[in-house]
Amino acid sequence: MSARDKIERLQQLFPGSVTETQDPETGQVTLRVAPEQLHTALQAALGDAYCSAEKTMLTQVESYAFTWPGKTAARQQATAPVSVQFQPRPDLSKDPETTSNQLIIGDNLAALKLLREGSGTDSLAGKVRLIYIDPPYNTGNAFIYPDNFRESLRSYTARKPKTTDPEGQKAFDDDADHHGRIHADWLSFMLPRLIVARDLLREDGCIVISIDEHELPNLWKLCEEVFGAENFVECMVYDKKSSAKGVPPTKMIAGVHEYMLVFQRSSAFSFIGRPRSEEGFYNPDNDPRGPWRNTNCKSTVKDPREAFDVEDPATGRRFRDVWAFSPAEMARKAAAGELLFPKADGGQVRMKEYFNAFRNANIPIKSSWGLYDAQYNTQYLTRLMGTKVFLNPKHIRLMRDLLAYTTQGNDIVLDFFGGSGTTADALLSLNAEDGHQRRFVLVQLDVPVEPSSAAGKAGYTTIADLCRDRINRAGAALNPAEAHPNWDGNVGYRVLDLGPPTPVDLKVD
Repeated sequence: MSARDKIERLQQLFPGSVTETQDPETGQVTLRVAPEQLHTALQAALGDAYCSAEKTMLTQVESYAFTWPGKTAARQQATAPVSVQFQPRPDLSKDPETTSNQLIIGDNLAALKLLREGSGTDSLAGKVRLIYIDPPYNTGNAFIYPDNFRESLRSYTARKPKTTDPEGQKAFDDDADHHGRIHADWLSFMLPRLIVARDLLREDGCIVISIDEHELPNLWKLCEEVFGAENFVECMVYDKKSSAKGVPPTKMIAGVHEYMLVFQRSSAFSFIGRPRSEEGFYNPDNDPRGPWRNTNCKSTVKDPREAFDVEDPATGRRFRDVWAFSPAEMARKAAAGELLFPKADGGQVRMKEYFNAFRNANIPIKSSWGLYDAQYNTQYLTRLMGTKVFLNPKHIRLMRDLLAYTTQGNDIVLDFFGGSGTTADALLSLNAEDGHQRRFVLVQLDVPVEPSSAAGKAGYTTIADLCRDRINRAGAALNPAEAHPNWDGNVGYRVLDLGPPTPVDLKVD
């Protein structure tokens, strides 16, 4: 194995340990091992107990690096032990004995570690097909999430009670506005969670992260470090508004879109795509090969000198052009009745494209997803919940489309910023529609809602309560009689709380 092969293998195991450097004499850019980053990556993967505290220092060269104050401490959080464990809450669960869906109430970093270890539940390490998260966007306030996850959530919220929006996605400490734009805090918050989340993905799995422009550049760099730059898939975009309504902005341009950043665990990942539609395909001549559409058969890239004649077998007329197919294939198509010859000599020769000839039942998705109308989402949620209790929840159709494009069968979907439960709602309804048995795992911090908010007035005390009620309502709204015949009817979930470890009764004989 060559040195380059070894470096590439090291990059696969520890993406942040390999960087680009420039030879000071030749100017050539090459891949090199970054000792500091390798040592940090080994510590993150193995823990301090298995990694020497001494760092090997090699000749210092200028290199591309992405860092911030507190990064080392943030990495260490990924391997720091947790002093809590999952506590089953059958009193809050729905059909817990017959479902594999899970709603975890508590800090998501601790929950991710327990899911990786399989402590109190089945390990999800290497089993998750899709991780979707809609993390805090860092638009103006600091986080309420406690840095010390050894402290119980109950004692934290009792010590420093704060409020969030009813979606639960933007959990901030509202007395620290001056920290909101400090990227280091946000990056230190995200880094350990992404490190642990990566361990949960299947080899053909991916993570999709909703974000806006405030932290998109930093999130992109962070994901390149955690997952490897070679595992970037796409930066997708969608519109959340149809027009620039409201008070004119200072620069006279209104941001109406958000992003979904996609990174894969490995090259084994691929989107499923969306089903190919028969729209535009017809069979007016009862062709035994089935529905077809009229399409072009000319080449747009070949040299004009490659033109040749194609003869209409019915009339003997000849048409000369630069065709997309070989002379033999064009002759075969003409004889088989697959070419559409014009009535006039100056017309264009076209061909039949048969729906049944496509090898793939699905077609690729575009990176631009178009408009997801807020009015539709508001009306849907108002009908489901009986009143308007959310602020800016993720669009239900957006989540259904994402799940349909990436998951099938009994794939596991993890959302560790569960919020109002949009991911679970979309997954249940999609399973009922297509008959698959996707499984959801949601994690949501049990933070209080503002009593004067719509959610508070509706009787909800925490985001987790609201999330659980939405899942219940979404499941109850599905009609088995109208569902896919293969649907198993599973709308249940197990609730797990994060609490202290169960005391061990040590008896002395």
